[in-house]
Parts: sequence; structure tokens; C-alpha cells
Amino acid sequence: MKALACPRILDLFRPSLLCAAIAFAWIGGCTGSDGDTGPQGPAGPPGGGGSTNTVIAQGDNLPGVNVVITGLTGGSGVGGNFEVGDTITIAFTLEKDDGSDWDITEFSTARTLVSGPTFNYQRV
Repeated sequence: MKALACPRILDLFRPSLLCAAIAFAWIGGCTGSDGDTGPQGPAGPPGGGGSTNTVIAQGDNLPGVNVVITGLTGGSGVGGNFEVGDTITIAFTLEKDDGSDWDITEFSTARTLVSGPTFNYQRV
């Protein structure tokens, strides 16, 4: 009679047990004080209050947001092409429909998608 090869239970669960052990060790190391609060830093530049009216009634025309990308830099490959690990810098302008510039402080967030050359979109 031939013996059947059967994996041991521990071998089946070894990756899960290893992950759990690492997680418990990491969580256990997250105790204690972060130290004293440091001194107050220097004052930053004055913030813009924005010049766009934020009260818009039903039927009012919206100011519009027109984004024009004026440049991409940071590629370390041949001809400025981007390589894995490169930091992309995007230069852009923001204008309202009436042609006036937006004050960047009037926006709370910005996001962009980067893809190339044909797929793999990445939110930045």
C-alpha cells in the first residue's frame, strides 16, 4: 500500500500565522508617549480669502473651472520620459469662465490621474 502525501496543517496556515504575528508585534509597539510638543513654528504666508462669491442662488451662472496643463517635469528617462519612482511635477493654470484667474487658496483639494503609455491609471 502506498502512503499518500498530505501537507501538514501548519504548512497550510503558515503565511497567515506569520502575518498575524507581525501585526500583533507591530500593534504592541505602538504604545507610549510621542514626546513633548515642540515650539511654535514661524508664521506662514497670509492666506487668500478668495475673491469668488460663494453664495450662488438657483439659476445663477457658475464661475466655471478651466484647467490648462502647461507642463510636466520630473522624468528621468531618455527624452524626459518617466520611469518608475520618478516624482511628477504638474504645472497648470486655473481660470474662471470669464477669463479671470482662480486664487489657489479657494480650492481645498486637487487630484489627477496619470497613465501611460496605454493603461494603469494612478491617482496622484
